[in-house]
Order: sequence, then C-alpha cells, then structure tokens
Amino acid sequence: MAVSKVSLDSRLQVRYQTGLNDDGEPVYSTRNLGSVKAESLDESLWIAAATITGLQQLPVAEVRRVDYAILTETP
Repeated sequence: MAVSKVSLDSRLQVRYQTGLNDDGEPVYSTRNLGSVKAESLDESLWIAAATITGLQQLPVAEVRRVDYAILTETP
C-alpha cells in the first residue's frame, strides 16, 4: 500500500513561561500564528518567532512548527 502526503499549511507556536505554580513548577502560555505556508523554511519561521518574541517580556520556553497534511492511499 502506497501513501501520498499532500501538505496543507503550518502553524508557528511560541511557548512562554508565565510564572510558577504553588509547587514551584513552570506555568506556560502558548501563542499561535496560523496559516503559515507549508513551504516556509524553518530558518524563516525561526526569524519570525525571534522578532515576535523580541517584543515580549516573558521568557520563551520553546518555538514549535506544526505541519498539517492530508494522507491518501494511492493505487
């Protein structure tokens, strides 16, 4: 069985540490930037995230790229 992948789009997520809970564990908040072109380069998304986070006061825990695609069975 062969499977084909059709890329749709991507989403850029930036996860910020917003503080600590009562147990001293970090608390996070995630901001999403949707409808990113699937063919966008990782480096370009990193630069965009760095620009956005440069305007924030919260520390960045991580930057994520989430890709969406459709998988179909090919005959």
